[in-house]
Amino acid sequence: MKALIELIKSYTHKGVAVGMNPSEEKVVVLTNYVLLIAFIVAVTKVLIFASIETSITSITSLVSLIAALLFFVAYFLNTKGYYTAAKSILVIVGNIAAFYNDIKFGGDTGLSLLLFAAIAVYFVIFTLKDISKIFIYSCFTVILIGIINFVPNILPDAISPPAELKSFAKFTTSFFTILIIVYVNFNFLKKSSEAEKKMMEANNELSDSKDLLIEQNRIIETAHSELKEVNEELYSSMRYAESIQNKLLPDSNQINEFIKEYFIYYKSKDILSGDFYWFAESHGKLFIAVVDCTGHGIPGSMLSIAGQMILNDAVKSIGLKDPDLILEYLNSMILKTLQQNNESTSIKDGMDICLITVQDRKLTFSGANRPLFYFVNDEFKEIKGSRTSIGGYKKSNTTKFENHEINLLESNKYTFYLFTDGLADYTDKDGRKVGTKKLREIFAKIHNLPHTEQNIFIQEYFSDYTKQRDDITLWGIKF
Repeated sequence: MKALIELIKSYTHKGVAVGMNPSEEKVVVLTNYVLLIAFIVAVTKVLIFASIETSITSITSLVSLIAALLFFVAYFLNTKGYYTAAKSILVIVGNIAAFYNDIKFGGDTGLSLLLFAAIAVYFVIFTLKDISKIFIYSCFTVILIGIINFVPNILPDAISPPAELKSFAKFTTSFFTILIIVYVNFNFLKKSSEAEKKMMEANNELSDSKDLLIEQNRIIETAHSELKEVNEELYSSMRYAESIQNKLLPDSNQINEFIKEYFIYYKSKDILSGDFYWFAESHGKLFIAVVDCTGHGIPGSMLSIAGQMILNDAVKSIGLKDPDLILEYLNSMILKTLQQNNESTSIKDGMDICLITVQDRKLTFSGANRPLFYFVNDEFKEIKGSRTSIGGYKKSNTTKFENHEINLLESNKYTFYLFTDGLADYTDKDGRKVGTKKLREIFAKIHNLPHTEQNIFIQEYFSDYTKQRDDITLWGIKF
């Protein structure tokens, strides 16, 4: 293993010049990593498509071969000190290759999301001195994203793979998008740690010598400047990741077409959230869910992206209609994706969910570790979800979820509340939690109010609590 690490390092650290500061060195190494991975992926595609003997795949194989050669040329240039040329080839060829593969396979493969995340990488491999290049390449990428999403069927001979393959491609692309963002953030954190280490070493080496003191102060100031720069870059990157995550949430205009009276209270503990809410409509049936993924921040956000993509596939690609079957599919896909097939797995994360469907005044609920609270006129009712979560290794593979049906009579008024446990975990200045009992009292007090006033009340009420312990999502709906 040590020999393998040294071998990889020997290739990725080529091109690092003597006297480079840590930030410049990281950019060279990161560029080498990306170019080598891109080269390997392109060569793999050449071998795969070469084995499929059709005119379309032959062209695709040729395009992948050209891309592989250009990535290798860019790597060679980067190792010889032609950094700008290497990065320019990486950006242009990478964008065009992703764009070509998306339109060649009939679009809707999820590669536009990967292109969207690539813009964040530009801010890492280019410095602020190259702001004009960042702007030009970002515009180039945005144009390709626009063509992918708004000009369908560009190629008349596009391949149309099975729905299951396309669904898997979309999910995989989204998953790797988050990995790209997390990898960038990890490099920033590592740089921050190195800068802090420099400051500690400088403090330990201070002496009474005037010349040495001046030198140490210079080192401290340099390290402090680097640490400040890294923190600013990290914060900017996290905010950019937040904007991507928020773009994946349901559009309010779409919800407004089907639900007239509702409100959503959504508040993350950190910049990125492990909670999300989800909405879909298919053949007159509404699908509404509130989901709480394990943890919060970056780990929770990765699971939330995976959960959203799987739920969309379950309804729009596979055509599942019943909440219990959707949860079973979500559970099986999380177990498969995170390889949670035995007790020794290191990834034990999962998610809790409250899911309802509504059609022809019949509401169906199924939950995983989450209840459904609702009022019929002024009478409070609660339906408990199944006592099991989505994902996570379980000794028994017979996880089942139950459906509960409610007929929405015209003569009654109904108010439903779907929520994660972050709301009940809020604490006051004395450390006391809100708790589920208090939540019931709050809902009983506000359920007859218009939905807009309910939202205002919730926000003002919880502003008095001093500590948010978890991500929060609350969806209130009136029928």
